Amino acid sequence: MYRTLFKHSTLLKQYRHFTRFLFFLTLSALPTFVLASSDIDLGNDDFADSILSHDLNSSEAQKTLSAILLHQQGSLNKSLIQQSASLDNYVQLMQIGEGNEASIIQQGTENKVSIHQLGRDNYVEVNQMGDRNHATVDQFGDEQTYEVTQMGDDMTVEVTQY
Repeated sequence: MYRTLFKHSTLLKQYRHFTRFLFFLTLSALPTFVLASSDIDLGNDDFADSILSHDLNSSEAQKTLSAILLHQQGSLNKSLIQQSASLDNYVQLMQIGEGNEASIIQQGTENKVSIHQLGRDNYVEVNQMGDRNHATVDQFGDEQTYEVTQMGDDMTVEVTQY
């Protein structure tokens, strides 16, 4: 009887993880909308002295149309995402498991990174210094490492590790 309950409990946990994964994949397929500061109505001047108001109204905020989609599930997952002097850059990072790490640095325009890590203690690093570079890294398993450096324009890297 206890084996049957344990077996059903384990299957239920796996089913929950799988449905969450499918839910995230569905969300990641939806378009991302970015609002310019002119589209945001603050209503009154209550925020005039706040840092938020200053950032929303700066010309730099209007120029930057980059997007970051981040999903982390599990414990001890870490991510560092840096987009410097960038325009129209896109990062999608999903980490499910424990102890996964990702470091992404984008300098340039129209760069795209998509990373999926499912497992434990995986590490990925992507450095993009240029324009229109694409990097996709999928790691399914444990203790895998991959580093990508793209210096220049119009480069594509696709990696899948099991």
